[in-house]
Amino acid sequence: MCCCREVSKLEDEVHINQGNARQFVLAKIGEKWYGFDVGYVSHIIRVGNIVRVPGSQPYWKGMICLHDEVVAVMSLRLRMKLAEDTILKALGLLEKYDEKTALEVLENEDRLDLYEDRLGTVLVQISSKSLSKPDSRSVSKQLHTIGDFERIGDHALNLLGTAQEIHEKGI
Repeated sequence: MCCCREVSKLEDEVHINQGNARQFVLAKIGEKWYGFDVGYVSHIIRVGNIVRVPGSQPYWKGMICLHDEVVAVMSLRLRMKLAEDTILKALGLLEKYDEKTALEVLENEDRLDLYEDRLGTVLVQISSKSLSKPDSRSVSKQLHTIGDFERIGDHALNLLGTAQEIHEKGI
């Protein structure tokens, strides 16, 4: 049983299971409303103001104070766009090779490896805790996803090698 459902699906479930009433915490994410089974909710934290750090990369949303600790807030969606940008640059090198773009592909692939290593370490630490089945599945999916991003970087590196060979041989 999943801990989260879209509200329209919740309404159907509530009508079907009226004798077995369940409670949900509702949250709007983007344009959709979701219901989280209260059995899976341990804390509800209102995120305070995120303070933007001048000169930081766009994927760093800023800093917040959470339980008397300063926590960095990062957008994984924006951060992992790096994989898409890297593979597209590598593909472009097959048609028009230039050293600057080749260097960017190399640097981006190194970053993707580093992110996969660091995020993977944190997710493995989380997975060693006592997790519910849905949370365990979520951590597993996230581990696979960051591995996929890292593999995209590896493919970009392979394309870069091919592009360099084409360029060097004048093909």
